[in-house]
Amino acid sequence: FADALKTCRSADRADPAVTFREGLAHEGQGDPEAAAAAYRRVTAAGAGGDLLLWARAALGAARCTDDPAEAGQLLD
Repeated sequence: FADALKTCRSADRADPAVTFREGLAHEGQGDPEAAAAAYRRVTAAGAGGDLLLWARAALGAARCTDDPAEAGQLLD
């Protein structure tokens, strides 16, 4: 996951798909806070108009929280 994170950091940071992959790499490294932050950046940006990417990022953010109420809000 460390190599994937390096690749994401050197890629186009404005691309929501890259930011999503960054979240996956953080999650794989056991850093749910950083992963959730990346996923939230994707959803906040509207995922570049890609509804499936937005949904995957919203699910990722919900998966990274310990608070069921917050997870529900992320998926509303």
